[in-house]
Order: sequence, then structure tokens, then C-alpha cells
Amino acid sequence: MFWHFPDKYSDNTAFIEGSKRYSYQAIQEKVEQAAALLPASGNLVFLFCKNDLNTMVFYLACLQNRVAMMLLDANLANDKVTKLVAAYSPAGLIRDGEVKRTDTNQSVVDPRLAILLSTSGSTGTAKQVALSYDNLQANAESICHYLPI
Repeated sequence: MFWHFPDKYSDNTAFIEGSKRYSYQAIQEKVEQAAALLPASGNLVFLFCKNDLNTMVFYLACLQNRVAMMLLDANLANDKVTKLVAAYSPAGLIRDGEVKRTDTNQSVVDPRLAILLSTSGSTGTAKQVALSYDNLQANAESICHYLPI
């Protein structure tokens, strides 16, 4: 799976943020630290996303530890977050590299579920599209096949 790094790339640059470069090994170390903060596999968390290292690290930590996540804009209005928490009862909220556990009594989610993505759909009302781990891997393989990467 693309979210597990082969050892042969451990010293290669995996991520650049500003003037800092992070190797695959350094990223994996951060992922393992982040994983210790996550709820158990089979739970759902909300990941508030930015184009930054913390988001990428927690994204990978969730994938590697099979913690389902709903990807949300980091600037999502609080009233919308409150409605989503009430509707989905996440076990945690991940924002800016910090995990805040919730007091919700969440049911265990389907073990195939990796990500919930928001889409407006044809009605203009937000809906969630469920993506499995297999969906994500197939998409990554398709992109690698099409692009010379």
C-alpha cells in the first residue's frame, strides 16, 4: 500500500515544507509518534486539513493504523463542525497536529472504510463519499500508471 514506505527509500526526501526537507524515515518516525495519539483502529476521526506537515503525518498515521477519517477544511465554520460531530460522533478531532478526544459514544465503523470525503452532490447539500483502503490504493496505482512517476 502506498502509505507504507519501502526501506530502500528511507533516506530520500519525502516532504518539503519551506526550507526544511524530511526523509521518508523522518516522516515515518513522526507518523509513529502521531499514531500513539490516535483512537483505536475501527474508529472515525475528523482530520482538519491544511497543506502542511502535520496534516500529512496524521493522514498517514490514520491510514497505517486503520483509523477511518473524515477530511475537512481546517477553516470549516464551528457551527458546521458541531453539526458534523452530532451526525457522525467521531472519536477524535485532529487539528494543527493535536488530537482532541471526544466524549461521543461511537459505533465501530466498517473496517474497509478509510476516508469520508465531502461532496456537494447535485442538491448542493453536503454528502459524504466513502472510500475504502482498496479504493485509495487502486487510485494511486492508476495515477502512477498514467503519469511517469
